[in-house]
Amino acid sequence: MIYYWKNENNTFKDIRYFCISLNKYILKRYDENADDPPTYVCVGDSDGIANWRTMQRRLQGMAALGIPTEFHVYPGLGHGFGLGTGTVAEGWIYDAIRFWDKQ
Repeated sequence: MIYYWKNENNTFKDIRYFCISLNKYILKRYDENADDPPTYVCVGDSDGIANWRTMQRRLQGMAALGIPTEFHVYPGLGHGFGLGTGTVAEGWIYDAIRFWDKQ
């Protein structure tokens, strides 16, 4: 299952590509399907918005459909760690670029 944001203009935005404010949008749930794009996820294990176990299950479901995925969980980090400079996530952007370059 992946979540999409539905904004006030009835436009859906995939949360894998967009970071937006919760107070302006409504979540809509759907199940993974084989048309989903390759997906890279990095998340902190202390994230109160995107639980790492939930994200991992979602990517496992996508992988089972043959969708390329990559998942990283970083201990001690919450939501919004940016580039991870000075944290255990430092360098995640290079992992993401390598993943996307393979697609």
